[in-house]
Amino acid sequence: VSPIFLLLILLLPIFFSTILLFQKPRKPPINGGSTTVTFKDLIKNGHRFLDWTTELLLSSPTHTIYTIPSTNITSNPYNIQHILKTHFPNYPKGPSTISALHDLLADGIFNADGDHWILQCKTASYHFNTNSISSCLTTTHLLPILSSAAVSGHALDLQDTLERFSFDNVCKLAFNVDPSLLAGDSVYGARFARAFETAVAVSVSRFAQPQFVWRLRRLLNLGDERKLKEAMKTVNEFATRVVEERMMKRKAGGGDDLLSKFIQDENANNSDQLLCDIIISFVLAGRDTTFSALTWFFWVVSSRPEIRQAIRDEVSSVRAMHGSEPGQAFKLEELREMEYLHTALLETLRLYSPVALNPRACMEDDTLPDGK
Repeated sequence: VSPIFLLLILLLPIFFSTILLFQKPRKPPINGGSTTVTFKDLIKNGHRFLDWTTELLLSSPTHTIYTIPSTNITSNPYNIQHILKTHFPNYPKGPSTISALHDLLADGIFNADGDHWILQCKTASYHFNTNSISSCLTTTHLLPILSSAAVSGHALDLQDTLERFSFDNVCKLAFNVDPSLLAGDSVYGARFARAFETAVAVSVSRFAQPQFVWRLRRLLNLGDERKLKEAMKTVNEFATRVVEERMMKRKAGGGDDLLSKFIQDENANNSDQLLCDIIISFVLAGRDTTFSALTWFFWVVSSRPEIRQAIRDEVSSVRAMHGSEPGQAFKLEELREMEYLHTALLETLRLYSPVALNPRACMEDDTLPDGK
């Protein structure tokens, strides 16, 4: 490669960034006091994007802000219902989001739009029933770890523990494989988990940089993009191995997990590669959302003794009515009766959402309920 070509490649990001830096703020399409921010604001607050946008949304009369380039951010509940429910077909994930996540999720359910998304969603919905949820209540590793820490008084990294627990749980639920990450006795599972974490981190970081920057780095196999490529090799090897094992069990007449449901769906004609994509998508969805929500929940109740005591009282009361012994696994019927615990979890999700941003593209001109 000639030195001049390399120099041009290095100067391109600086050139486009300079143009955006001095670009005039885009005016809101309709006057109404909504906040507008410039590219300079984005650069200045990129390290605290969630906190910064939250502050702006709270100060905006319509709870909607306009950013560059051509991006609106809203926390208005009527707008959100309009986008994600009422006019859902007009707001797909869009090419930018799909492109940024394609190396990680490819054509899996959480990176698909239209009919492709509908087919995968329908198949997945058949699996999440009472039996599959009940299977999540029986864990052989988490309770002993928590009990041991409680008895010994030793400090426990709860976020790390819950992350490993969530990882094991979603793998068991989605494709009936226990990586034993929580128990710490599976080198292969730990290798997959580390590679998966790296792949997710690099993929998410793409949203914080112009698209041409990460595409260029991927083309040249530089920095984080090289790490992503290496991590996805490990992730795909794990997923391919799981698919092959499930296919063999299918021939033997076995398999009642989520992956087996997709394999058994003859109408969908799912390829081996798509099955691998489905595995990766559900690991991402189940791992990150679950451990994030649980970590925040325990953090919230740890600082509110009255709420903690109310939860304990409810759990003890419900367990006593069902005649459950201490240390015995929870029953689904018991959890359904724990209304205070349910409310506390919902309030935690409201305050500290595991999915803080849900990017969508607008296919056709539309007016949101707040008039913007």
